[in-house]
Amino acid sequence: MNYVLSTIALLLISISVIAQNFITVSNSIATDEMVSSPSHQISNFMVEVASENEFKYRNFLREAKNSEKIYEVGQDTFTKKELTKLLRRAAMKTNNLNEFKSFLATKNYSIANELSHQDLHSIFHLFRKNSFEKYLDDLACCI
Repeated sequence: MNYVLSTIALLLISISVIAQNFITVSNSIATDEMVSSPSHQISNFMVEVASENEFKYRNFLREAKNSEKIYEVGQDTFTKKELTKLLRRAAMKTNNLNEFKSFLATKNYSIANELSHQDLHSIFHLFRKNSFEKYLDDLACCI
């Protein structure tokens, strides 16, 4: 009797795993199709940045220099390297999220319009994370 129950349990677990794999593959195919449209390309960049376990600007920039990906954001076209440098420059020249968003808007980049407030917030903090200015800001808060 235990043999039959264990066989049925193993069969149900196997079917569940296969179904989950099928759903994952189906979702990744749909995601690949979305990324090809220009309106979702900046979202693809966000996914790449967020997928880094411990985001390090220098490593990401090194990868971006070797990449030939092109992102169309509104009317602007950027390579991965240009977009990375632009976001880092914007994060370094600003002190908070509102300044970051207005910096991008004044330079006539439509990135600020394409991303949600939460995405802008995470980009701002990731690109400013290990900078000297961030260190000084943290130091000033602690004193």
